[in-house]
Amino acid sequence: MADPKRVITLRDRECSELVEYLMEARNLRIEEGKPTDRVCDLMIKIIDSPPEREIRVPERAAR
Repeated sequence: MADPKRVITLRDRECSELVEYLMEARNLRIEEGKPTDRVCDLMIKIIDSPPEREIRVPERAAR
């Protein structure tokens, strides 16, 4: 059974802060000599995630 995907919505500021925290966690793991693959993969997913698109309803033509 595959892991279910989760979707979260973040504002630009929240996304930037999350990436900053992950960078700190990555740096700590480097200092401790631990692997950083998972943290780096997560950072890349967050950085490369597209912004949410607005759904627009077409306006009706004037009669």
